[in-house]
Amino acid sequence: MNYGDLRSQADANGFILVHPEALDDIVGTSYWNIKGWSESVHDDVKFTENLINLLMDKYSINAERIYSTGMSNGGFFSFHLACNLSASFAAVASVTGSMTKSTFDSCNPRKPTPVMQIHGSLDFTVPYKGLDTLNMKPIMDVMEYWKVSNACDDYVLSLPGILPGTTSWTETYQYSNCLNGTENIHLYVQGAGHIWPGSIYASIREPDSSKRIWEFFSKYDINGVIQ
Repeated sequence: MNYGDLRSQADANGFILVHPEALDDIVGTSYWNIKGWSESVHDDVKFTENLINLLMDKYSINAERIYSTGMSNGGFFSFHLACNLSASFAAVASVTGSMTKSTFDSCNPRKPTPVMQIHGSLDFTVPYKGLDTLNMKPIMDVMEYWKVSNACDDYVLSLPGILPGTTSWTETYQYSNCLNGTENIHLYVQGAGHIWPGSIYASIREPDSSKRIWEFFSKYDINGVIQ
């Protein structure tokens, strides 16, 4: 909640922000069940479905505008939800996450789901090029999957004007003309490690991931671009 901090975005834009917490596994480690390197006995997809129903009973929520985002394991789980609970989510975003091979191979979304991926070039926890020993897919394989799934055009790469001596900049991969008028976005942050760029606790302040994620989410409901 503190590190990725979307609270100011929620206050400014009037959305409900929910921070569910994963249960511990048998050795006392807390993480979302995404199979592969992060597998537990808990059915976290069913938990999320139940949580959405509970919140809809308690609060006035637009069922067509529910989103998932997270960092690292939370980013993996957001993709896992897009694969296994897509009817509930209008869009998802991952920061420093990826997809496990089991999520990737069994992914079967019931509708197009716009995705955003923010990842650093120096992330050695979830390496950009993947990690076979932990079944972490390369980031560009993940983006290629969602390009095909959402029937997008090939990406257009935008590079900023890079000043001499600059140690960090963001390359933008934009996949346009997807189904339902949507697009997929990948922000590749050169010089960033396993961080949430823009966090007050992170060494790199641009891009402002929380702001960029909400700008991305705010365009879409469950049917695509909000008219």
